[in-house]
Amino acid sequence: MINELYALSLSLERNGIPVPVKHPWIEGVKKGESLLVNVDQNGHVASIEYCAPERVATFWNISESKHKTFPKINLDPLWCKVEDEEVLKEFVEKGKKKQWEKWLALAERILQEYPDIACRKDPKKIYDWKKDKWRRLYLFPHQAILPSLGHENKGLRSLIQCFSSWQEFSESKVNEFLMQIARRLIADLADGRLDCFKLIQDLIVGRPAAKQQPQVTVLFNPSGSKVIVADQAEEEALSRALSRKKAAEKKYLCPLSGKLTDSAISKYPDPNLPVLGKTFLMAMNKDSPCHKRYGKNGVKIFPASNEASARLDNTLRFITAPDRLHKTWMPVASGKWKGNPKKEKKDLLIAFAEDLPDAQNINPNLALMIGGDSQQEQRFEIVSSIVCDVLQKQRLAETSAILRFFVIRNISPGQTQVVLNDFCLFSQLTEAVEVWRIAAGNHPHFSLYLSTKKGVKATKHFPPVPYPADLPRLLQHQWIREGLESHKLNSCPLVVSYDLFFERGVKTHSTARQVLQMILQRVTPLLSGIGEAQHTQVLGNYSIFSKGTALMAVSYLGITLFKLGIRKEVYMKEVGYGIGRLLSLTDCLHKEYCKTVRDDDIPNQLLGNTILRTVLDSPVRGLARLSERIPVYKAWIDRQQGEKYKLAHWAKNEMGKISEQLSVMTIPDSTDDALKAQILLGYLAHVEAKQK
Repeated sequence: MINELYALSLSLERNGIPVPVKHPWIEGVKKGESLLVNVDQNGHVASIEYCAPERVATFWNISESKHKTFPKINLDPLWCKVEDEEVLKEFVEKGKKKQWEKWLALAERILQEYPDIACRKDPKKIYDWKKDKWRRLYLFPHQAILPSLGHENKGLRSLIQCFSSWQEFSESKVNEFLMQIARRLIADLADGRLDCFKLIQDLIVGRPAAKQQPQVTVLFNPSGSKVIVADQAEEEALSRALSRKKAAEKKYLCPLSGKLTDSAISKYPDPNLPVLGKTFLMAMNKDSPCHKRYGKNGVKIFPASNEASARLDNTLRFITAPDRLHKTWMPVASGKWKGNPKKEKKDLLIAFAEDLPDAQNINPNLALMIGGDSQQEQRFEIVSSIVCDVLQKQRLAETSAILRFFVIRNISPGQTQVVLNDFCLFSQLTEAVEVWRIAAGNHPHFSLYLSTKKGVKATKHFPPVPYPADLPRLLQHQWIREGLESHKLNSCPLVVSYDLFFERGVKTHSTARQVLQMILQRVTPLLSGIGEAQHTQVLGNYSIFSKGTALMAVSYLGITLFKLGIRKEVYMKEVGYGIGRLLSLTDCLHKEYCKTVRDDDIPNQLLGNTILRTVLDSPVRGLARLSERIPVYKAWIDRQQGEKYKLAHWAKNEMGKISEQLSVMTIPDSTDDALKAQILLGYLAHVEAKQK
């Protein structure tokens, strides 16, 4: 990931695109409930505010490492160990039943009977836990932050000085401060100034029955002042202050940038990224024996300077800013599932253009075009047209300008990896878009009625021009029972989508064969069921999702055949498509027979659909079975006359025409994937009403 980010930072610098400098110590606060504790100049709790998750998401925090943070700390339950188990049990039960008056009385009792906080069973750990809070509230801000602050940081300076009386560590002082927080919370709850009983219960006793206890996020603020951690001006001033360094001799040669700088880094930054959360640019367990084989571990394996590290951090924050969603970044399907019940796992795509004067204006939705899917409001045709029009106006397709894109994935807790790193010329991009649009129409006429929202009338939908990244979503289900059920499976990697989208010669050809095989394996039951349901007019059994999948599958069948050099103008006149059409007409004739002879008692499976399974393996055997069973229905329609039998006569006549065409063709004994796709498309194909 470091190499990809460094190339991105060089591109931004080369094109004069300013990157806001944000010190790597400054990070956002994880969204969730929190308490804002206002502290007076003597280090006493003045008041407490409850902060909802939406407000917390706007806060910032200073963090040099996991154990050096300010002004945010995470508090464990203060009284996990309560000797009177009955009181503890009753306290939790009153909270569940929302009997808050009795709950408050029990909370007061716990505070009175246990004046010494005992959050751990081991006394030594209790001591270390309290001392840790002293380090975070006094030692870290006074030693690492306060000396760097300028006149612009009056608010933060005032907050740090609120804890000046903590200079000497005192266990009783830390205990009393935490008791002040607990007492103030109970008093505010009793007076109705706060309404967060569950959060306070987590702070006081936690969740006794849970295996893992919760932590309560607490942020501090000087009383009588605006909220420091929500002030953007204060944040920017702090970033500038921390970034200033005393003049030092530049004697360290950075291996990454090749420049002389002040010093080497001790750790790479870990920015909080969209989709992925906290992301370590380099995750290396220094205690793993395998990393000591060559005498180096940690950041010594891939060293860099503090200057280069900060540059990578600022670049990554800039390119993934919220206002750049769909421009330079967006979440993409990973093709994998997580959890139980299974949920789709997302990766982070970053796309940027090299050697362009203004990437934001020239490529407004570049990431969306590369990484979007059909769930987006904008269709691929619209997004790609806008981007290609801009490229033509800027005449970039005639230059050597390059589009780079890479995908970052959380492969395990604390470990992040680049799983895809690719690029293309803009001339290749515009050519790929043009070919893709044509390829997506390489199928016969087919449509389905569906409603995109509940309560909205169903309308006719045709197979779309898919986004390149639609493929993993299409292949992440194995359809069964004629498409009425599906099982979740890991899909193909995203790189397969781009190998199919861009024209890469032999690689694209082999990818098309691979994709076609996977579509047939996973989606054939759905396409077969949808085709028969249209003949029997029972499409109501299929969900909106399954219908959308069928439409997308038809598009990709056309695309893969196109990439294999098989065009609809040719294959619609050949044996595979003809057999598929013959089976579709057989279904039509069989249904009309059942409506008349069996009094609308239509079987679960029509004759053509039954033969389809055999034909997909062996057309010779399938047509032989059809020739044995079709005479009954032909003899019936030959005896019927009148408007009522018009559709059945039309089906019989069309079957005669197709049979005549097939009689001069060689019927294969076995099928390959391309022939199976043509048979399926023939079975699904619609004939315009005017042709009937």
